[in-house]
Amino acid sequence: MRKILFALLASFVITATQAQFVKKDVGASIFVGSASFTKGGETVKIQPSFYGVSWYPRYVLGNKISIGIPVTLGFSGSVNSREGGSFSFGFDAPIAVDYNFGYGAAGGEEESDAGFGGFVGAGFGYTKTAQATPDNYNTTIWNESDFSASKSYGPMAHAGVRFPIKQGENSITIRLSYKKGLETEKFNFFGGTLLYGF
Repeated sequence: MRKILFALLASFVITATQAQFVKKDVGASIFVGSASFTKGGETVKIQPSFYGVSWYPRYVLGNKISIGIPVTLGFSGSVNSREGGSFSFGFDAPIAVDYNFGYGAAGGEEESDAGFGGFVGAGFGYTKTAQATPDNYNTTIWNESDFSASKSYGPMAHAGVRFPIKQGENSITIRLSYKKGLETEKFNFFGGTLLYGF
């Protein structure tokens, strides 16, 4: 048992020393969620959304596997004809393990000759945003407190494409993501991100 633990520890240390930290991808994102609430036999659909500034720090390992946190911080809000609306901060922070290919797969400039690159991965995420209040809910059943800020967590999958610019010195990344909510309300969030690597 000790030999197995020692081998795992040694493997982790070797992998960590070969990893490269990439922290220069910044940009903007938009997230749109959806959920259905049922109360008193009536169901309403909620679609919260938010947009914000994104940063994608990641560790790229020697085998083109990376571990990262594509975090977004921004603003969310909703407007409706009954209550006027709400406003709050939006936040999305998943941790993801990705397989990288092509340009930028190793996190450096050594692949600047590649036409493009990208990644596919999965992980677990947390999202917080204001809920959008529907216009057509029945006021005898629903009130504004039923549509307070949403907090969602669950498995996340995402993929992206990287394009080199300025002869490979910089990059543009387009990322799409989807998170399945595990909370009671089961919010599902779609996301789109545009990142600039420098």
